[in-house]
Amino acid sequence: CTKNLPKPDTIITKPQRFFETLLYTPNSSSLTVDGLEFTPDLIWLKSRTQGYRHYWFDSVRGTGQKALSSNQQSGEGDDAGSITSFNRGGFSVPGATGFNDNGSGTNGVVAWCWKGGGSSSTYNIDGTGHTTASAAGLDGGTIDPTGASINTETGFSIIAYTGNGTAGATVAHGLGKKPEWIIIKCRSNTDNWMVYHHEIDASSPEDYYFELNATGQRVNSTIMLNDTAPTSTLVTLGSDNSVNGSSRTYVMYCWTGIPGYSKFGSYEGNGSTNGPYADCGFSPRWFMTRRVEGGSNAYIWDTAREPNNLNNSPLQANDAGSEPANYDNYFDILSNGFKSRSSNAGTNSNDDRYVFMAFAEQPGITPFDT
Repeated sequence: CTKNLPKPDTIITKPQRFFETLLYTPNSSSLTVDGLEFTPDLIWLKSRTQGYRHYWFDSVRGTGQKALSSNQQSGEGDDAGSITSFNRGGFSVPGATGFNDNGSGTNGVVAWCWKGGGSSSTYNIDGTGHTTASAAGLDGGTIDPTGASINTETGFSIIAYTGNGTAGATVAHGLGKKPEWIIIKCRSNTDNWMVYHHEIDASSPEDYYFELNATGQRVNSTIMLNDTAPTSTLVTLGSDNSVNGSSRTYVMYCWTGIPGYSKFGSYEGNGSTNGPYADCGFSPRWFMTRRVEGGSNAYIWDTAREPNNLNNSPLQANDAGSEPANYDNYFDILSNGFKSRSSNAGTNSNDDRYVFMAFAEQPGITPFDT
């Protein structure tokens, strides 16, 4: 009986409508990159063959010289890299930059792209634009966002806000569910990339953070979330300049897991080449791993750059280095998750906790549980 079947909209059956990894070759001139099934709202660019910085652009902060770099503390626009437009199917960039520079040879670039809520107005939710935070239903915190792009179907929001310097301040994230992965970066000043993950600690993850731009272990402190767990509507902030300095401007990226599309989990290392298996419920297109108890790089893996197992060509979110050919950290990417095949401490140290963030290439089940 069809009444006993799950609702079709409980599973995202085509993840490529919301997230995709693109590869392109720079030309040192005006360039339009396409190949997406959506208009991206967050674009993360990295040269594969050159030691150029990472570049983050989003539709809330807009076009122009608005780059942020996850391997640096720099504020917005510290680098001249810019984006010309967010297009249906891709994006456009100007001439020679760290992501459109031929260099002395082929300089391939990877673009990791997410669909948010659009960019037709200041506050955008699921393709509908609003002119005020109140009209968008984002005025429930003590700090009103100054801009937003929110996709409730995929559990992803981009929130811009101005800090007030008060510990315990709250800002709406718009997801309607508790965020499981949060990144906050100060736009107006030099500061760290602050990261919360809901499995960074088994009992009180809100007490901890790690820095995306650094390799240190997790930190037990109130400065990011004020030791307060996110709710289905609000994120609570500390008073530190990295997340809530008075009159400083910030961007906050929030995700929550969606079956068949995204998974934010953890695994425990065993120090063996027959390493732990991380269940995602789908075959990953992209995932990032981060050791949190001992510190490490934040390794990024995807099946566009390395479609075959073993996948041993990670880039590092905290490092400008180029893509290695045969790294000593590697995984098998499987139909329902991924499995470590190395004993390197960065991804598989015995008894250490690792968090991961993953997005799907192919869901593990259909809307009808088959």
